[in-house]
Amino acid sequence: MLHLVLSISAVVAAATGSPDASARKVVQTAMTRMGGADALRRFDALSLETVGYRNLLEQSERPEGPWIPAIERTTEAWDIPHGRWSETTQQVVAEMDFTMRTVVDGSIAARRFGERWIPAGPADVDAAREWMSLSPQAVMREAADASDLRLEADREFQGVPHRVVAWGSDERARRLLVNAETGFPTAIEELRAYPEDRFWQVWGDVPTRIAWSYWDIIPGGATPVIYPRQWDVERGGRPWRALTITKIEPGSVAGDSFDVPTDARTASAESASRSLDAPRLGDPKRPASELAADVVYVPGSWGIALVRQDDGVVVIEAPISAGYSAAVLDEAKRRFPDTPVKAVVSTSDSWPHFGGIREYAARGIPIYVLDHNVPQIRRALDAPHRFHPDALARSPRAAVLRPVSARTSLGSGPNRIELVPVRGETGERMMLAYLPGSKVLYASDLFQAGRDGPPEYAWEVADTARREKLDVTTVFAMHSDPTPWGKLIELTAPPAPR
Repeated sequence: MLHLVLSISAVVAAATGSPDASARKVVQTAMTRMGGADALRRFDALSLETVGYRNLLEQSERPEGPWIPAIERTTEAWDIPHGRWSETTQQVVAEMDFTMRTVVDGSIAARRFGERWIPAGPADVDAAREWMSLSPQAVMREAADASDLRLEADREFQGVPHRVVAWGSDERARRLLVNAETGFPTAIEELRAYPEDRFWQVWGDVPTRIAWSYWDIIPGGATPVIYPRQWDVERGGRPWRALTITKIEPGSVAGDSFDVPTDARTASAESASRSLDAPRLGDPKRPASELAADVVYVPGSWGIALVRQDDGVVVIEAPISAGYSAAVLDEAKRRFPDTPVKAVVSTSDSWPHFGGIREYAARGIPIYVLDHNVPQIRRALDAPHRFHPDALARSPRAAVLRPVSARTSLGSGPNRIELVPVRGETGERMMLAYLPGSKVLYASDLFQAGRDGPPEYAWEVADTARREKLDVTTVFAMHSDPTPWGKLIELTAPPAPR
């Protein structure tokens, strides 16, 4: 875990506002080793190409790894002073190979797939700004200009001694590790919240560290710059990204690097007004539907279901954010005004799928979760949310967890729910929710209608249904609208011989 707790000396230095002379000397030495302040200014605008990978921490099959890697080949354009950034990425994940382009221009963010532009959002704007601000050139300038620059205790990092300088406070606090033997900067650390990021928001105050290595001379200008070609990024204490710069051209940005069509800019501006804390529930183009009496499915990017039983409403899934969960609970009250919410069922360990779990804990609503997922859910519930407090952070209380280790009945009557652990290879950390009264099966993240071929996920749903002797007529899932059971069976059938 990153050493991100402010020391007493750091607090004193921040209070006085006077820079630490020893810390300033460390920063000046590091900047000089890289080529000096004037030379680094050439890197405020640049074009670069990288190759590397990104661990899909948010959706890998096991929280502790191994993680699914996304192999990436990327071209970026930076304009740090004007907050402009663009990236074209070819990403390969198993059999999937696609290219997408993202452009951030001030507060506007848009993404292009093929010829289609779609709005991005505040999280993408924030990510671009943070990425550029954590670059070596931006970090060195920020440290050199800090009025509260301070020296902290030396630390061993990567097996060698390092000087540590820090500046800022709270979410603006940063630490720079400088190799004590070479004088070069090695890593930058920060601790902050990501309230608009659908993957990271649930983890509250998240530590990030970028380590730089593979230093190389970049010619040009009056003075060449020595610059790191390898960047390794840890977030939340886990390896998240690694990249190698294969080409870098400081001061060179193509004229069309930040072009976004007018209609995409307009859509992006509208998207920027929507927060994860105050989201729109559901999808206006796909209205909610009743799958059976008092069984309501609300589709969306992450769908949920409301199941009314004699003694209360059961919510299936707590995705996205605490704000989304609050909207779901309001919808349950609107549809069933005289019936309290008695439980929420979380069926997957994918981060967006339980991103709103803390709201249910804050309200004392029992949470049903697969036994394998209890450690991860507890980690999310215990995660500090000091910088962007939610309801649970403002009024802490013990969560009511109901671990599911075997087929479990939830409620009684015609809308009784059977919670069924999948125990499959890809669905190891998922469970199904079966309503025997209406023969409706909720398949967690294991069914996505329209996907080509005989997917392993759908096969595991069918296999679990056979094992548990489930009589199903309709299947739906977080990302799939209600579908006849026969369609899923067709997806799992072997291809006909040629």
